[in-house]
Amino acid sequence: MLVDAHQPPDALSEVFHDAEQRCLVDGFVATRNGCYPGPGTGQALLRGVTEWRIEAACHADPLTFLSGNIPITAHVDTLMREGTAFVVAYVDLNSNRSTIITGTSGGMR
Repeated sequence: MLVDAHQPPDALSEVFHDAEQRCLVDGFVATRNGCYPGPGTGQALLRGVTEWRIEAACHADPLTFLSGNIPITAHVDTLMREGTAFVVAYVDLNSNRSTIITGTSGGMR
């Protein structure tokens, strides 16, 4: 199996979920910018996906599980550093503040 190293870990895990399980045992061919940096192993993939999920969970909002400010800010910084054009929309739901205090069962009336 041929895999681009620039794919996010969640996309890689989906590729291997749908592919033959043999690729996780035998390994796979990883490419980066069209070059061959080396073979990929199932163990390295699982480690990367686990680390990525732990990092995402650490910065997620506990109520909605959406990304928090740290990963959003890091992504905006990357886009700015690369000179990539982008648009940001930020919505603050102050009128829904009771949801944060009482939880979804009490605040969504």
